[in-house]
This record gives sequence, C-alpha cells and structure tokens, in this order.
Amino acid sequence: MTLMKNKWKMTFLAGLLTVLAFINFAWFSMTLFPGTFTPFTHQFSDLGIKLLNPRGAIYYQLALILSGIGLYFFFLGLKVWYEESRNGIANIMIGSLAGILFVAEGFNVISTPNFLIVCFAMFTIGTALLNHPKMPKSLSIFSIVAGSLFVVFYFFNPIWLSWITTLSWLLFVAFFSLQTKKAFGY
Repeated sequence: MTLMKNKWKMTFLAGLLTVLAFINFAWFSMTLFPGTFTPFTHQFSDLGIKLLNPRGAIYYQLALILSGIGLYFFFLGLKVWYEESRNGIANIMIGSLAGILFVAEGFNVISTPNFLIVCFAMFTIGTALLNHPKMPKSLSIFSIVAGSLFVVFYFFNPIWLSWITTLSWLLFVAFFSLQTKKAFGY
C-alpha cells in the first residue's frame, strides 16, 4: 500500500511541477523573443531556436529539460492506475520515453517530434482508462480526442497546431495529476 501511495504522490507532484516549469520558462522565453510571436506567425517550438530567439532560446530549452524530467516521473507514477495491467506498462513506457525525448531536445542532442509522442501517450492512456471506475469519462475522452487529432493533424503541420498541442498536453498533465490525487490520495 505504501508503494501505491508514493506512486500517486509522484504523479501529482511531478505533473504539477512539470506544468509550472514549462509555463514559466516558456513564458520568459516568449518575453525575450524579438518582434511579434503569435500562433499565426510562429510555431511554439520556435522559442527554442537561437537564430530566431537569441536571448530567450535557452529558457525554452530549460522548459523542455525540466518538463521532460517531470514528465518522466509523472508517467512512472501513473502505475497506480494500472495495478497489474501489462497494457499500462506499455503506456507508461511511451510517456516516459516522451519525457526523455524532451530532455534530449532541450540539450539539442536530437530534434524529435516529442509532442507527437506525448499525444500518442495521451491517446493510449485515455483509451486504457476509459472504463476505470475512478477516472471520469470526460477526462479519458479529452485524452483520446486530443491525442488522436494531433497525431492526424501533425502530418499537415499548420503553424497554430503546435500551440494547441502544447496547451493540450499541459492540460492533460494537470488534469491527470489532480485526478490521481483525488482518486488515490489518502
């Protein structure tokens, strides 16, 4: 029972810290962006390009690194939702991989479609927990719809999509953090 108690705490704390770190560092990076930065002129990830954002790119990279670390632990803590399910382990691994890729992109080691992997994790976790008695169907449906739409739209790549994708994964992490505390907190 103690192990499960720690899992919900890990998801709750890591999730909220992930959202706070990403929003704060990305916002700071945005304030240093020269010129206009809108969903109609730039993709959200343009904040991390040093040629476009010479003074603020480092803060966006810090947002990726810190949120990647947080996502890794957030997804590990989701084990509490699955108990003995093998399907859950695969979903946790996909999400944890997304966290690792965030960190790698923040260090400029690789440039990956890490938001696509987060969306895939949103879809698979929402699907797996759709009928869980402690999971509101609305949260699972949000995860499924947001995850599947962005996987499809990713290939068409309109500029504004990166903004909606970013907002969606932040909401997913925040909502799942709070729901995990509500469902398993003691």
